[in-house]
Amino acid sequence: MRINAINNQQTFKGLFIDHSKENGGNWKMEYRPYSWELKEGVPVMQNKEHVNYEKAQLPANEEIYVNTHGRESSKDILGTESYYKFPPDVNNGEMRSRIDVGFPMNREESLNVYLKKMEKFNKDKRQILSHDLKYKVDFFSVDNAYNDFNSSLSKYNNDRGFFGGIKSEHSDNMAENAKYMYERAKILYENASKYVNINESIQDTESAIEKIKEELSLIEKAKIENNYIDISNRAVNDVDRPLETYLDEIVSSNRPVGQFNKYISLPKRSYWLRDILSCLHEYAGSWMKVDFNVALPPEAKEKVMGLVRYLVWK
Repeated sequence: MRINAINNQQTFKGLFIDHSKENGGNWKMEYRPYSWELKEGVPVMQNKEHVNYEKAQLPANEEIYVNTHGRESSKDILGTESYYKFPPDVNNGEMRSRIDVGFPMNREESLNVYLKKMEKFNKDKRQILSHDLKYKVDFFSVDNAYNDFNSSLSKYNNDRGFFGGIKSEHSDNMAENAKYMYERAKILYENASKYVNINESIQDTESAIEKIKEELSLIEKAKIENNYIDISNRAVNDVDRPLETYLDEIVSSNRPVGQFNKYISLPKRSYWLRDILSCLHEYAGSWMKVDFNVALPPEAKEKVMGLVRYLVWK
C-alpha cells in the first residue's frame, strides 16, 4: 500500500518520512522535528495543528485532515500521509498512527523544508482566492432571495385589506424567503471575510518566505567563507562546543574583538556574533558591555554562552 504522496521519498528531507518500503511494506513513519521544535531546550514533535489559510505562516506540525467515504487521513501540506483510519466495516477498521520521532534537523535543513512548505502554502492561498472563493463572493444568491422576499412582502401588504386580513400563503412565503435571504447573506459574509483575510495575509506570507531565503543565503555564503557556526541541533552531543572553541580563540588572541565575527545558527534564529555581543549587557548587566576595540575579557565567555542558551530556551 502506497502511503506517501511525495515522490522519491528517499531524497526528500522532510519532517515526515515514510520508511514502509524498507520495512517490508509494513507501516513505518518517522518524524524529524524542526530545529525550533523545542520543549525546555529539548527537541520534540509538536502536536498537529490544522492549516489555517487566513494565517500568515504554517504551524510547526501542520495537518490537512481528509475524510473520504469514512476513511480518515492526516496529511501535511505537501501531501505526506502520517495517519489513516478505515471505518469499522472496511479493512477491519485498519488504523496506522504510530510515528517514530527521529533525529532532529538543524536550522538550515529546517528552513529548506519550511520554505518548500511555505511556498506551497502561498500557492494554495492564491488557488483558493482565484477558484474556491472567486464565485462565492458575489451577491447574486442574496439578491435573488431579497427579490423573492420583496415580492412576498408586496403581496402580503396588498392582501391585508381594511380589517387586516391576509392570505397565509403570502405570510408563509415572506417568512421562508426572509430565512433563505438570511442564510445566503450569512454564507456570503463568511466567504467574503475569508477572502479578505486570505488576501491580506498573502503579503505577510511572501514576506516570511523572503526572510527565509535571505537567511539561507547568508548561511550558504558564511559556509563558503568558513565563517559559519551551527549549534542549532540541540540533540547533538556537546552541541555548543564549536562556539565555545571560537570564543576561546578570540580571548587567547588578545586582539580587538571587533576583528572577529561569524554567523551563528541557533534553533530559532541565526545571529552574527557581533549582534550577540552588542546585546550582552542587556543579559549580563551594564558592566558587561563589550568594547569592540579591545580584546574580549575571559569572563565574558561564560556570559556569552549564558546568553546563547537563554536565546535557545526563549
